[in-house]
Amino acid sequence: MKAHPVRGAQMLQGVKFLEKATDLVRHHHERVDGKGYPDGLRGDEITVGAKIVNVADAFDAMTTDRPYRAGLTMDQAIAQFEEKAGTQFAAEIVEVMVRSLREGSIRVIKNEAAWVNKANAASP
Repeated sequence: MKAHPVRGAQMLQGVKFLEKATDLVRHHHERVDGKGYPDGLRGDEITVGAKIVNVADAFDAMTTDRPYRAGLTMDQAIAQFEEKAGTQFAAEIVEVMVRSLREGSIRVIKNEAAWVNKANAASP
């Protein structure tokens, strides 16, 4: 599991039009507190692009149903981001992501039906 960022980055090397994305792939599991992988980068050692991919990837992972658990609702995912801003996730990226989700600037398509169904199931 932890090898996939390195393997993904290696796959992009030599593909001329994708070489600039190598950093984004390699470092999308780094954490601003330095506890990420594969290189243990922290804070400003992580590029803005990799921080953005980190948050986007985490949002997808949180909100997607898995065989072992149901995906989180948007509000639950937002709560996770707000709780982990500044440690796991870059606070400035979380701020933009959360604001965009709440304002509707980012429209989540694939999970809208699941969220509606979960909200309806939770209603009395």
